[in-house]
Amino acid sequence: MGGVTGGGDAGREVGVLQPVEPGYRHVLRVRLLIFWLPLAVGGVILANAVFADTLAYAPAAITLTTIPQLFLALGLAAVLNNALLKWKTGWRVGMLIPNVTSVVAVGIVFASVFGRDYG
Repeated sequence: MGGVTGGGDAGREVGVLQPVEPGYRHVLRVRLLIFWLPLAVGGVILANAVFADTLAYAPAAITLTTIPQLFLALGLAAVLNNALLKWKTGWRVGMLIPNVTSVVAVGIVFASVFGRDYG
């Protein structure tokens, strides 16, 4: 009974919250929009002069950051793998402190926000 009776359909009850199935043309329009819209936005971004300048500097920035980090990581790995190094476990734990710090910080924030007496 929770529906509305239509004008021409006197005997048939039309539900208020019944889903409306879109026609084939509607689906086709949505698919075309999903396909062409990112291409149009991408063309606008590529035409921007600031983006073009930034894109030109990206390979230099990647090279100047990746290569020194790679050599630094290999050097630290060689030092930590040295047999003459004292307190190996302490140095290895020290290398993991940045990873643990973020997890502990998130835990403290969640405990303070969702705590029983707070939040």
